[in-house]
Formats: sequence, structure tokens, C-alpha cells
Amino acid sequence: MKTILCFIAGASLLLTTGCWGILEIQTVHYVTAVGADYKNGEFVLYAQMLEFADAAKLEGQPKTKKPTVYVGNAAGKSLWDAANKLQTTAQQLLFWEQVSTIVVTENVLKADKLLEFLEFTNRDKEIRYNSWIFSTKENIEDIFKAQTFFKFSSLYTLLHEPKDQYRQSSSISPVRLYQFIRSLKDTARSSYLPSLTLKTDNWREDGNGMKLLEVDGANLFQTKRWNGWISRTDLTGWQWVNPKTQSYPVALLSDDDISAVMVFEKPRIHIRPQEKWDKAYFDITITLDASLVELREEMTENELMERYTKLLEGQILHAFQEGIRIHTDVLNLGDSLYRSNSRAWRRIADNHAFVLHNDAIRHLKVDIHFKDTGEYKFVPQKREDEDR
Repeated sequence: MKTILCFIAGASLLLTTGCWGILEIQTVHYVTAVGADYKNGEFVLYAQMLEFADAAKLEGQPKTKKPTVYVGNAAGKSLWDAANKLQTTAQQLLFWEQVSTIVVTENVLKADKLLEFLEFTNRDKEIRYNSWIFSTKENIEDIFKAQTFFKFSSLYTLLHEPKDQYRQSSSISPVRLYQFIRSLKDTARSSYLPSLTLKTDNWREDGNGMKLLEVDGANLFQTKRWNGWISRTDLTGWQWVNPKTQSYPVALLSDDDISAVMVFEKPRIHIRPQEKWDKAYFDITITLDASLVELREEMTENELMERYTKLLEGQILHAFQEGIRIHTDVLNLGDSLYRSNSRAWRRIADNHAFVLHNDAIRHLKVDIHFKDTGEYKFVPQKREDEDR
């Protein structure tokens, strides 16, 4: 009996067909980043592919070759047309579910084609909503081929993993696709895309300048309309009104030399909106934790606090005025009025959901809480009073 059962089991195994429809991993090309440009009345779609073997971090085994990056592009009257052209020369099946980053050029924004591109990504069910999204003035192929350190894969660059650097220096926070789409639909808030550029003057490899990615600013939107680009320098101060800010160093300058450097963390923001004479006004209080990391000029603790308070308040007001210049509520002050008094907001807002004016910030106070002085010694307060 056992012999008969073994014979039947063996025969059934021979008759099993197996999973013939499953594709082997080496027969699929995995797209890791998608980019869009707009030139001469046509979309240009870019795709970045990486060798996933290059992404492996093998302990104790140094990498002997630079990672391979493949970049394809195709132009078409529509994005689907361009995507089909890419597929026809891909040699194997293109798999889009590994896309972790999306990049659009300013040409797409200026031509008012962003919503069309977002509809394309929405209809393609393989592209996930948690992908990062950036803008750029550069050629997308150059962005996709940016260099890395230690022969690591491009997966270890700002393009694919921007969170780590933001934790250390919280300037312009990275944005997920779903976050950007949600903010575009928000009635009273502005939205933005971080802007990527290539820098060649900071790091060198074997004496040659390295092309490395950097966030140099942001493209701003109000009610789904692109309003313009603002540099990272002019947006300094934005991070103090952003609760996502984790850590950001600020140098205090005096006669073009550094007097001190402090690291500020975790802003607590309180905005009190008020309507008066059909205008919106805002009282802003921001509390920051701070650590002193460098002190190169003798001064009292009070003097240091006063100078930094004045500096940070000036940065916030400058970012606010830069937003006014392009008709965008960069600090999202209008959102606080909308949430507290939507009727007043609707009465004041223009056709682009803009409620601000040059004097909209009525009161601004930055309160700095010292966490750590780094063992630096301040000038005693009594001596300062005697000098006066």
C-alpha cells in the first residue's frame, strides 16, 4: 500500500505545471526615478534605472566599481505617448513600482503642465503616492546621474533619501507626492516643491570636482497655480515657522566675521490671526531650543540672545516679504485665519486665496531657550552694566 501511495505522489509531482506566469527578477527592468520636461510643445519623459546589486552594503567588502546608472528619455505629445516610446526600446518589461522619486523641470511649471503630469502619475497605478517629488532648473539626466560617495548606489543620494540630511540641517523639508497633492487641494495653504541643483565646488574625488545634489530653493504654489521660485537663502526663516524643523545651525556675523554659531531645534509656533477693517493681521510667537556650538566674540548671554532674536525675526520677515513679492503665503499665515474664522477669510481672500499685505505681521516674537552653552564663558552681566 505504501508503495502505491508513493507512486501516486510522485506522478502528481510530475504532472504539476508550476507557476509559469511568474517573471524572473533578471528579466524585469526596475525604474527607480521618473522625470518630466516640456520642450517645443512636447513632454519629455525620463526614467532612471539602477542595478540593485550596487545598492547592497556588504560589510568588509569594499566596492571596486562605480555604480551603473541607466537613464532613458522619450518625447511625445502626451506623457503616455512618451512612456510607450520608452517601453519600445527597453528590451525587457519596465517595472514602475520601485519608483521612489519624481522630478519635474521649471519648463513643466511655466507651461502650466504640472497637473497633467500629476494626472499621469495618478492613472499609472504602479507609481506610488509615497514617492518623493522635486523640481529642478537642471537637465534631468544630469540630476539622475549625480555622483555618490564611496561608489554607493544613487539610492543613497538626496534624490532618493533626503530625510537623513534634513534631520541634520532642516532648511527646506522634503515632500512626498501625496503630501504635495493634498496641499495643492487645500483651500487656504500654499504648497511647494524643493528645487534640486548640482554643485561641483565643495567635494573632490581624486582631485576632480564631484557633481553632487543640493536643495537650492523651492517652487511655490497658491491654489494650484505656480507663482515662482525662491532661493534657499531668501527662504531662510521659513524653517522657524515649520513644526517639522529638527535642527538648523545659524551663524551670527559681525563685520563679515563669525561671532557665534548656534543650533536651533524644534520650533513651537503660535499664530493668532485677527481681522480688522477687512484686512488680516497676525501675531506670531515662536519658541526655539538652542545650543551654542561656537563663540568667537566676548559678549554677555543677554547680548547674544538679543542679537540672535533680532537675526531670526529678520529672517522670518524676509521670507514673508519674498512670499508677498510672488503673491504667495509662504508662511501659511492665512491658514490660521481660515481655521479660526472661515467667514472672515472668505471675505478677505482674493481669487487666489491670498489674504496677506505688507503689514500683515503685526507682532513677531522669537523666544530662545538655552539648552547647552558648550562650556563657553560669557562676559559677566555686571561688567556689561559698568561699561555702559
